[in-house]
Amino acid sequence: MEPIYKNKSSLPKLVHYGSKVTFICKFKLKTSILKSVEWYKDNKLILTFTQKLQPQIEIIQHQNLKIDESKSDMHKIAFYNVTDEFSGNYRCEIITENPNNRTIKSVNLRVFAYPERDPIVFMDKSTYTINEELIANCSSGKTLPPTLLDWFINGIKTDKKSIIKEEIISIGAFYRTLSVIKFKINVDSDKLILECAARILNNLPVTKTSVSISLKRSQNNCSKQFAGSSSGKPTFDSSFFIRTITQKEEEEDEENKDGKLGEERVKQVEENKKEVKDEVGEMVKMVKKMKKWEGKLGRWNEVGIFPVTSGENDDVSQEYEEKGGR
Repeated sequence: MEPIYKNKSSLPKLVHYGSKVTFICKFKLKTSILKSVEWYKDNKLILTFTQKLQPQIEIIQHQNLKIDESKSDMHKIAFYNVTDEFSGNYRCEIITENPNNRTIKSVNLRVFAYPERDPIVFMDKSTYTINEELIANCSSGKTLPPTLLDWFINGIKTDKKSIIKEEIISIGAFYRTLSVIKFKINVDSDKLILECAARILNNLPVTKTSVSISLKRSQNNCSKQFAGSSSGKPTFDSSFFIRTITQKEEEEDEENKDGKLGEERVKQVEENKKEVKDEVGEMVKMVKKMKKWEGKLGRWNEVGIFPVTSGENDDVSQEYEEKGGR
């Protein structure tokens, strides 16, 4: 029996939502005669290539898979407009006669969608003092699969016990993750950095948002600290700020300081900030419904769906593959 010689199949393991993907299964025949090549998804036949008097392709409809027949042949099968339904196990089977033989090659495919924005962090009030309880929530961008959210306080990852609510909301083909954290401010500093980090798959870039919070000491604590002052009563700086800072904004601010950011770019940045501000406004309405002592939140309003267009984040897919993503 003559074996089938085939080179290493270049089957992708991770593709971005809305993109195109081609599975390649090359092989070489010596004296064997090719009877057919069959493609399966999750053990269900989706395409058959037969070599009789003339090559012939038969497509078997399966779910909503979109097969590009014009770009498919005995060595490959091409798909377009990839969605979550494309995730699964694919295999090609090469069937020969004289002698009879069947060779199989398979791969697992996963479809993902990167978030259209960085996570948004919001708190239910604008002023905090040391030893006070802080409640904050984080809303991820729309992703596939659902986002995993992690909290960091001054660079240290928080304990899961601090998270009082987690929720995943389905929005069409995508998901938005919500997380609420509650903790007592116990730092000896005039500032606290609260960060929410979003990740969807191992080895893919993490998106994150940091909030810088100015802190005030309570009247009792300050009286003890300044007991030796001439007035006996400490004075406080009345200023307080909460600023949401994303990595992109930091880079844009630096460029703007150096005079390198053009008017069009500045305009685009301002439009993006306005969109975020509008979404935060929706979150403010939700936070007002929070029960102060129970920390219970209602569902947040969702505004629109932002599907990822074909071809976006190809560099992300490549980076994932190079790092050996799962």
